[in-house]
Amino acid sequence: MKDEERFIAQEALSAREWRAVQELSKAFGDFEPLAMRDRIGPLTAKSLLEKGLAEMGPSEPRFDRATFPIGYRLTGLGWKIMRRGRKP
Repeated sequence: MKDEERFIAQEALSAREWRAVQELSKAFGDFEPLAMRDRIGPLTAKSLLEKGLAEMGPSEPRFDRATFPIGYRLTGLGWKIMRRGRKP
């Protein structure tokens, strides 16, 4: 919990990371493939995963799982950062 509080209080996101958080917030908790979210690349998604802002899982059934097997969504920390803003 203290790490999460420190992250929220001190860490600023890059412009790409912030845009990715905003885009992933449109998924409303569903695992959506990156192809459904505008201008999020695999490097930015990896950065969000490493920071604990996003998580990866199987795409929702409404997507073609043969083409898009992996989906992404915000974690609880990701939603807190979404409410906080790009910078502390």
